[in-house]
Amino acid sequence: QQRYQPIADARFRDAACFVAVAYPGVSEEAPAGSQDITPAAFEAHLKILRERGYTPIELKDVLAFYDAGKPLPRKAILTTFAQTRKTSYFEVRQLLHVYRWKAVMGVCTSPIHARDAQALLWPYLRNMLHLGPWELAGESQNGYHFVPAFSDDSAGPFFSTPKWLAEANR
Repeated sequence: QQRYQPIADARFRDAACFVAVAYPGVSEEAPAGSQDITPAAFEAHLKILRERGYTPIELKDVLAFYDAGKPLPRKAILTTFAQTRKTSYFEVRQLLHVYRWKAVMGVCTSPIHARDAQALLWPYLRNMLHLGPWELAGESQNGYHFVPAFSDDSAGPFFSTPKWLAEANR
């Protein structure tokens, strides 16, 4: 595959904010009711963002912004994908090249360790970094597992639900 060629960052760097867009998943077979979108919908997003002058940024830009107060390009946007999903990678990799767009794949390690067929394994992750538009970010080991959330023993996702502590009755 051809090496990624980013668009030169010639925009003014005087912005003090950015937009972060998180995609749970991209799949041609996005199930009804899921948060996944189709590749066609993702391409429409990229097209609109490019037409309206948004500039994709990298994690190093976010770090420099928060750590050193370094300004960002105007209309800066950080595009992320969750949970190391294989479909998201395969469905969007060519679109990132065509639109010369950068993206971050959140790496959730528990499916990798379990060798889940739906997860990107280490060889794919290394290839993503080699091809250019991708960055990787640590997401979690067990962050998407369900934890006890209420006194009735119902559960919720670890990231969004405080764990029920029966011994403290809270």
